[in-house]
Amino acid sequence: VLAGTTTTQLSTVLTEMFTPLTAFTFLVFCLLYTPCVAAITTVKNELKSIKSAVGMILMQTGIAWIVAFLVYRVGNLFIV
Repeated sequence: VLAGTTTTQLSTVLTEMFTPLTAFTFLVFCLLYTPCVAAITTVKNELKSIKSAVGMILMQTGIAWIVAFLVYRVGNLFIV
């Protein structure tokens, strides 16, 4: 849907959008960033604080960004 192509063209479009390193970096980010809205709502309800829920979002997104950044930079060291 995002690429706006048919399934036969998808592999071509994906190889143009992502290198193996950027694809791995994207997967690392997606594994670490904020979970679903239900989890955020649960944190807000359990802690009775919107501030805590927003803090959780910022912390998890920040950690995901930093780790993905490091994975990308270290991965670039190994690519000649």
